[in-house]
Amino acid sequence: MKKLQYGILSTASIVERFVRAVQSTTHSDVAAIASRSLQKAQAHAQKLQIDKAYGTYQELFNDPKIDIIYIATPNEHHYQDIKNALNQKKHVLCEKPFTLTSQQAREVFQLAQEKQCFLMEAQKSVFLPTTLAIKNYIQTQELGPLLQIDISSSYTGRHPEGHWMNQPHQGGALIPSGSYTIEYLNFIMDQPADHYHAHYTQMTTKAIDEVSLNLKYGNVLAHSFISVKTNTKNTATFFFEKGYIDVFEFWKARGYTVHHWETNTKTHYPLPVDYEMMYEVDHLYECLKEKRLTSPIMSPQATLTCIEMVEAIQKSASI
Repeated sequence: MKKLQYGILSTASIVERFVRAVQSTTHSDVAAIASRSLQKAQAHAQKLQIDKAYGTYQELFNDPKIDIIYIATPNEHHYQDIKNALNQKKHVLCEKPFTLTSQQAREVFQLAQEKQCFLMEAQKSVFLPTTLAIKNYIQTQELGPLLQIDISSSYTGRHPEGHWMNQPHQGGALIPSGSYTIEYLNFIMDQPADHYHAHYTQMTTKAIDEVSLNLKYGNVLAHSFISVKTNTKNTATFFFEKGYIDVFEFWKARGYTVHHWETNTKTHYPLPVDYEMMYEVDHLYECLKEKRLTSPIMSPQATLTCIEMVEAIQKSASI
């Protein structure tokens, strides 16, 4: 298969890390970047060694050299941006949150099928080697059966008036970041949660600034605390019969530490990588090579299950 050519929609802060991840592969490259400001697009193109810069999104959609559009625009624009890209017969990788409603998600997945284009949510955490290692510990029961999971994650330092913290822009702790925990756990446990309950606090903008999620997977209880107003340990801990495993910054993990109860010892297993988004880029390439229109790992159902949970929590919060 020929080298895949990406078009980047947005000059958001996440873009540089994604572009570097693509450029680190042998099978894909970035051909163009677009912003509503040509000056911004040109500055990013120069910094990231991208050949073309566009001052409108439509120019990027129309570029015949582009195979796939990576969408990193503000949350509330994802739905329309996905549709615009698909209508130009471009494959799409869209950042989290994929869309703001399950109905929007169903609509764009259906459109992708009609246009015979690949569409996937950019959930890097499920493709990480560390994530796969933890899943293997659970399946093989090397440390005995899994008993409990505790996760904390925090994303502080965001401006209170910025779109990341503003409910009209679908900001806060739950919508932008809840998918990391929900989709990560559902993947590791090989099933959606049987039951879940959430407690939360809200800012004056009505955005949820902290959320505490309790989830039940069979006989395993999981707790996740997500905050944009206080720092946490940013660690996922998996408790087994014979020990526990710590995963620092599980959403971009570069290793894990195994603690053994009986010997009171611990071993760290580093899994270094420069650009952790590389693994989802590799997966996308393999999917297209196999002529798939959806991912068997980050599937439409995986995305829909998460969005429906977030919708239910929002409804309970009267958002």
